[in-house]
Amino acid sequence: MRKFPPLTADHKKARMDFARAHMSWTSEWTESILPFSVCMCFCTTSFILFRSSTATKRSSTLTVEGFSTRNFEGGSLMVWAAFSSFGALELVLISTKTNSVGYKQVLENHLLPYYNRFPQKNFIFQQDNAAIHVSCSTKDWFRRRNIVLTDWPSRSPDRNPSENLWGILASQVYAHNRQLSSIEGLKKTVSEEWSKIDPTILKNLPTTMRERIFQVISGRGSCTEY
Repeated sequence: MRKFPPLTADHKKARMDFARAHMSWTSEWTESILPFSVCMCFCTTSFILFRSSTATKRSSTLTVEGFSTRNFEGGSLMVWAAFSSFGALELVLISTKTNSVGYKQVLENHLLPYYNRFPQKNFIFQQDNAAIHVSCSTKDWFRRRNIVLTDWPSRSPDRNPSENLWGILASQVYAHNRQLSSIEGLKKTVSEEWSKIDPTILKNLPTTMRERIFQVISGRGSCTEY
């Protein structure tokens, strides 16, 4: 059974507030949304089920919070990626010590070119409240480029379609009990499998958002079946 982070009354309220504010969205999810930025950690002998960029407002770097783990041996790496119904961004390898400066470099080199590929789209960029995401310098970066943001409520992996996408990627990376014995081999495999993600999956995942929103509302902010 999938494990979820514990939800306090405040977490549930934030989830409800977000759901109610976005319950009328349709094309915003399926056509106009630039999807969710996430970080992910693998190890060389087994997979760590991850949570995306779990740094808090008091922390200046990214950390990984495992909800479910298997024997952790060997090395690990952190990656950043995003997708929309129009396709995936390039997967980027980043340091677990990434700060606001490093995050803005990722945005400049990978997010901004994606926006420029689709000038007719009114993308909305989804991100959580990790410190490097909400720092003054990062907010200023988005403002200067007229990028619209929607803050994602904390502890809501079930509301984030990218969680499902990472699960698909992980299953591809470790398909047929594949064993990886080096960081370089791990990097190569993760990048290759990311490039193989079916575009139909990318197109369809955002369409699940309306159902996710309604499940949050009907469950009064509790975790959903996603």
